[in-house]
Amino acid sequence: MDAEIWKRFIKGEGNVLDYVPSRIAISWKSCYLNQVDPYLNKPGKIFTTSELKNSKQKKQELIHLVQTEVAQVKNLLHIQKPLFILTDENGTIIWRDGNHQAKDFANGIFFKEGSRWTERDVGTNAIGLALETKKAEVVSANEHYSAASRNWSCAAAPIIDAEDNVLGVLDVSTYQNDSAKEALILLTAITQKISNHILRYELEQKQALLTYAAQQSEKSKEILCDTKYKIVKLPADLDEIFKRN
Repeated sequence: MDAEIWKRFIKGEGNVLDYVPSRIAISWKSCYLNQVDPYLNKPGKIFTTSELKNSKQKKQELIHLVQTEVAQVKNLLHIQKPLFILTDENGTIIWRDGNHQAKDFANGIFFKEGSRWTERDVGTNAIGLALETKKAEVVSANEHYSAASRNWSCAAAPIIDAEDNVLGVLDVSTYQNDSAKEALILLTAITQKISNHILRYELEQKQALLTYAAQQSEKSKEILCDTKYKIVKLPADLDEIFKRN
């Protein structure tokens, strides 16, 4: 896509969206209407050191799964100077790895741990789109809304739990080349594998909890909840007060 189209759009020429892929056009229009600054040089939200530490602790199992999978496949990817990014469910970057030169360029636009990378924070990007659509997304350099991101091409895929909630987004980005799109199929396979692992773990935990609940006496006063704080078992005298699940 011609860079001139972007220049015309941010000057207010909305009719040029006819020449933009529909999913990008929708995002650009949203950015414009929400007054996202196309010339911003850092995200709208950056975690403090304490906030980032807490977030990484909460997501340490997910981070470990991603690190393991990326380590196994990164040498199989035929892309130039890749940067691997993992965000939480809100789009905040909680882990990053990859080419050292790419990291240096990324630091210049705060594309690093602690930065929130949503559409509202940095304009149109693959992570933001994946968060919205819950699907794998690719955004080329000229499709980004923010000028700071228009040297990058990105592919991103969400990690989904059993209830179709986004747990995080895994992204591969490349600087001044479009090779990131070549990683999309493998990236999707990685996130699907991680999602399946999390699903199996949740089912095993639920089964163990149900087994424990079945073994308890009817006179037990315990209130049992699963890892998502949904009630699994109530004492009989509280059954009408609380609504299961």
